This record gives sequence, C-alpha cells and structure tokens, in this order.
Amino acid sequence: MARFVFQLQSALDWRYRLEEQALAEQAAARNQYQLIEQKLHALEYEMVSAQQLPFPAAGADLLNRAVYLEHLKQKILACRRALREAERRLEEKTQLYLECRRKRQVLEKLKEKQYMQFCYNLQVQEQKRVDDLSGSRYWHKTRAGG
Repeated sequence: MARFVFQLQSALDWRYRLEEQALAEQAAARNQYQLIEQKLHALEYEMVSAQQLPFPAAGADLLNRAVYLEHLKQKILACRRALREAERRLEEKTQLYLECRRKRQVLEKLKEKQYMQFCYNLQVQEQKRVDDLSGSRYWHKTRAGG
C-alpha cells in the first residue's frame, strides 16, 4: 500500500523552526518590556516618596534635594524612552511571530488538503479493485454455469 509523502515537509519543518524562534524572540522582548516597566514604576515611586519628604531648612540640603529630584526626573524620562523603544520592539517581534505562524498554517493546510486527496485516491483505487474482483467472479460464474 502506498504511503503519504508531503513534498514540502522540509519547508514545513523549517517554518516550524522559524515560528519557534520568533516566539522565543517575542518572549524575550516581552520580558525586557516588563523589566523596564518595573524599573519605571520603582523610579516613579521613589520620586513621589522623595517629593513627600519635608523641606530641609538649610540651603545645602535644599540644593541637594533639588539636584536629587532633577536626577530622578531625568532617569524617569530616560526610562520612559526605553519603555517606548521596548514596546516598539515587542510589537515588531509580535508581528514577526504572527507572520511566521500564518505562513506555517498555510503549509499545514496544504498538507492537510493533499492528505485528504491522497486518502480519496486510495479509496477510489480500492473500490476499483473490489469492482474488478466482483466482475471477474461474476464472469467466472456465468461462464462456468453457462
């Protein structure tokens, strides 16, 4: 009996590997985004906490506080820029993964259709054999009996 062979199996396997790689890259981008987001929240909390401290009476302490708050503000701005970049990268990796998945699914669908056609052809061949056997038996019966 014939066995089904998908001619594009190597391409399908390659698509699987590309999809897995794209998924891993998406996960890495998501992790990076989450780390930056956590860092931003920590900085914002630190800023709020620093702003709620009572104002120092001395001039040097007041200047140190202002410098510290400005430093936190700059770190928050830099972190927000990094978060936007990480979000852009995550979106890019997500789109890449979705494209890889779509291309793999196209090949999967083609394989499924070819397999269904293969099964249909096998069924047709089997029916022809059965019909041939039935016809030859009938022919032998009528010839022997007639």
